[in-house]
Amino acid sequence: MEITQFFLTENPCYKAGRTIKPSGIVVHSTGANNAYIKRYVNPDDGVLGVNKYNNHWNRALKSGNKCVHAFIGKVADGSVRIYQTLPWDMRCWGVGSGKKGSHNNTHIQFEICEDGLTDEAYYKEAFDLAKRLCAYLCKKYGIDPERIVGHYESAAAGMGSNHGDPRHWQKKFGDSMDDFRNDVRSMLGGTDSTPDVAVAAPVT
Repeated sequence: MEITQFFLTENPCYKAGRTIKPSGIVVHSTGANNAYIKRYVNPDDGVLGVNKYNNHWNRALKSGNKCVHAFIGKVADGSVRIYQTLPWDMRCWGVGSGKKGSHNNTHIQFEICEDGLTDEAYYKEAFDLAKRLCAYLCKKYGIDPERIVGHYESAAAGMGSNHGDPRHWQKKFGDSMDDFRNDVRSMLGGTDSTPDVAVAAPVT
């Protein structure tokens, strides 16, 4: 597994620079039919491709500021990759808040870029990468796989805004967050969950 570091340095969340001690993980999916990371991460590093609409998240967002630690999705050549967009111990603006608080204060969070929700091959590849990323983060920070939740589970626990992701996508292929956690737990029993990390310098 390879993680490309491409921090969103122009996003106000990155500029705020608040830190956390990670004790859990929130899995999101984007809720939009666009599987390409360039929708959210730009400028082009020669791999992502150009976002011609300039509506990525590496800037202050007019519709409400938000930022997560990573994105999983397609790059320009159609391959599926992981792009890390914040340091893992930086407080993100991902899950919002609920009546009991916010998992933004404790959880690493990443988005899986949705497509039309009908391509099972893409679904399996993207979610497999998500599980491998979670196994790596669990190992790195001593996180129990039971502390991996979907956004909808954060909401149900009163620790996030009212969203249904990624359950709506998982259900289409007979999966659930329980299955996800079990798979991560199995991966942690393997020999090596440490990825190679490639650092990509943002293009200016």
